[in-house]
Amino acid sequence: MDLQYLSDEQGRHIAVQIPIDEWNKLTQEHEIFRNYRKKKKNPSDFFGTLSLETGERMQKYLIESRNEWERNEIFG
Repeated sequence: MDLQYLSDEQGRHIAVQIPIDEWNKLTQEHEIFRNYRKKKKNPSDFFGTLSLETGERMQKYLIESRNEWERNEIFG
């Protein structure tokens, strides 16, 4: 994923941009979370609703994002 970081005058990261295709994929895959607000269900109502594959993809994405963030923090 090609993340872009926006910085303020002091070089501190203040925002992250992701490609629109990635954003669309993320929002589509996580439709359940958008519906969460509308239905006002308890978090426990969602127990077990993610497939193993989806959970693994989410975890991989989080690890990759964290690594990307840390690389940019170190190398600016």
